[in-house]
Order: sequence, then structure tokens, then C-alpha cells
Amino acid sequence: MIDFRRACALAAIAMLLGGLGVVSSSQAQRPSVPSQVPAEPAVVRLYVKDRAELDQVAWALDVWEVHYDKGYAVVAVDPEKYQWLSSLGYRLEIDADKTALLGIETPLDSRFYYFDDDYANPLGRYVVDFLQDTNLAYPNLVELIDIGDAWQASHGGHPRDIWVLRITNEDPAYGDVADKPVFFLFGTIHAREVSIPELAIRYIRYLTSGWDGEGGYNVDPDVTWLVNHNVVYVLVMQNPDGHVANEADTGAYRRKNMNNTQCPTGKFGVDLNRNHSFLWDCCGGSSGDPCDETYHGIAKSSEPETQAFQSYFATVMP
Repeated sequence: MIDFRRACALAAIAMLLGGLGVVSSSQAQRPSVPSQVPAEPAVVRLYVKDRAELDQVAWALDVWEVHYDKGYAVVAVDPEKYQWLSSLGYRLEIDADKTALLGIETPLDSRFYYFDDDYANPLGRYVVDFLQDTNLAYPNLVELIDIGDAWQASHGGHPRDIWVLRITNEDPAYGDVADKPVFFLFGTIHAREVSIPELAIRYIRYLTSGWDGEGGYNVDPDVTWLVNHNVVYVLVMQNPDGHVANEADTGAYRRKNMNNTQCPTGKFGVDLNRNHSFLWDCCGGSSGDPCDETYHGIAKSSEPETQAFQSYFATVMP
């Protein structure tokens, strides 16, 4: 007779060994110890099987590109992150060309909008000027609202305001502004994400003057309907202090705000995208290390930029 209990035990051991064999095979393809940890921040190819595998570590990384069809993501890492990923068994390859971009110590391309003239733009393109000019040009459609100050304003630095532009036809014939459907476009939050304010500015132009000389209010019927019967709020830039630092030196690769009271190194600041009151310090999506790129701050909504946004947004969308 077959000893049923013994057979089950042997089967369980076989399954366990089989599982261990699969893990071992996978890890053999991805060395757990890096051949050489870079001494400086680098851009690497992080090899992953699928999105689930990337999601396990994406919260801690600066992800530039994702190519699931090719089996890798392009991420920027410092030496500590490189070593951490390697210790988890991820295969990493340094991309020399993209890593070189991290070392470009030059101002932001003058074709992009700078925040204000605290750091001069050779082409005279400034976010604040653009918003003020739009406000003056469309007095019946646009209202420019100062919702608060960035961190440096109350810490001996340049006093930079955080601006929201409201766009709607204020003629009572189209209804009370407070009763219209609301759309809130939240623009850039990380200083080095320089394309986002450009897109927000283009959207403002789309709803007013038209983009690139075409369309615009009272020309494009879709735009005219949107502005007459809806109210649009555009926050072009929540982190002006950090953006100005990035304008002066793109090689600094600044992400956070300019709060320099907690981290003693150049990695100071708070990641405003992780400082909101909602689910603050939750779910493994941020760091409590003041020098980490995803540092969530000393407390929820501790930063003036976060407080300004949350307070104003609550008046628009309770």
C-alpha cells in the first residue's frame, strides 16, 4: 500500500524544490551584486519582466522611459539606489549617453519659459509676465489669482507667488461663475519637469488667443463653448523656487522645493508631490529621509506650496 501521508509530503517537497529552482534560474540571469557601483548619479536600463515587477520599486525611482516590449525601463539613480536595486536582484546597465545629460551645468534653454526675471531669460519669456499679460488682454474672460507664496518668501529669499489663472466668460448671461462645471489643470510640481508649464501655457493660449495663430475664443466654436459654459483653473507652476534653481543650472537636477532646513547636503528640499495631506506617509510611496528625492516632509502639508494649493483647491472643488 502507498503511504498517503508520505506521498503528500514528498509531493510538497518536490513542489518546493521546483519553485526554488525557478527562483534560482531567474536570479542566475540577474546578478544580485553589481560589478561596479557608479560613484555619481547615473541613468541606467533597469531590466524588468513586466509592469508588476517595475511597480515594486518605481515609487523610489526617477523613471524616464518605460519599454515593456524590450524588457526594461530607463531610470536615473544615485549610487545608493543603484546598489539597492542590485541587491534586490535587478539587472542594471548604465546608459552612458543619457548619464552625460545629468552633468550638463548650463542654464535652461532660453526657448522655455523661466518663472520670472530673477534669472534672466535672453528671449524674455517669463511665466509671470505671460500670466499678467493674459489677464490684462482678456478682462472679461480671465482672472489672475495669487494663492500663496513659495518657501523662500518667508525664509529670507526671493518672494515668489503661486499663481492660478481662472478662465471663463464672466457675463451673467452665461450663468453664475460659481455654478459652472469646473476643470482644474494642475501644472508642474517637480522643478526639473520643464515641459509641463509649457503645455499649461499652450492650453491657456488655446482657450484665449488661440495657439500658433489659429483658433481661440470667439473663433473656435469648441473653445468658445468651453469658456462660456465652464470655468477653467490653471496652476502653471506650484514650485517656482525649485524651477528657478533648475533654470540657473540644469545639472543640479532639482526636483524638490528649496526648504534647506532638514537635509545638510545639496539634496535638501521636500517632494511636494508627496507632501499632500491625503494619504501622507502612506503605502510605501515616499521617504522619511530628508535627503531622499521622495522625502515627504516633516508632516503632512508642511510646506507653504502645499498649503497654498490645498487651501485654494478646496474653495474650487470642496
